[in-house]
Amino acid sequence: MISGKKSCKRLSWTVSRSVRQAFCSISVALAFNLWFQRKAETGNVKPKQKKASQQNSKISDWEKFRTFVKEHGYKQESEMAELWDEEISQRTISKALRKIGHTRKKNIRV
Repeated sequence: MISGKKSCKRLSWTVSRSVRQAFCSISVALAFNLWFQRKAETGNVKPKQKKASQQNSKISDWEKFRTFVKEHGYKQESEMAELWDEEISQRTISKALRKIGHTRKKNIRV
């Protein structure tokens, strides 16, 4: 929510002091009003919990994808996207590689 002092400090110094003070009193009053509304609706003033977004991944079988990466991991992501069974973008391949922890760094131990 809006805290009075932080939002007031962010205001440009080109704005007059009276305008800054008016803004701060309005923003603090608005915050209190929203807190009271939340208290009346839910019984507490804790912030609402954000729901995790459930985006459907184009890759559903992760074991199949891991074996695919073992076979074709040396290729570019765009080439891997063309070789994948379904239509998939290079960006989706990139995100999936990051998700499974795949890296192209060489692991040379001396």
